[in-house]
Amino acid sequence: MALVSVGAELVVWSDGFRLLWWGGGTSEVTGYRRYVVRSVSNPAATARRIALRYAELQDDQPLPELVAEMS
Repeated sequence: MALVSVGAELVVWSDGFRLLWWGGGTSEVTGYRRYVVRSVSNPAATARRIALRYAELQDDQPLPELVAEMS
């Protein structure tokens, strides 16, 4: 098992056969987070999906105070 912290609220992990990360939703039945699971067979498509999720999370995060002051 390998884990990579990509950013706030985004950790991608792999067991060598698939990549998993939190997709942002929760189950209406259990309340647990719903995860995205993708095969490692298409790394370009999976990297694109992870990048899109990262961009979604960045849009939701306020700028750090120091960066906001410089803007």
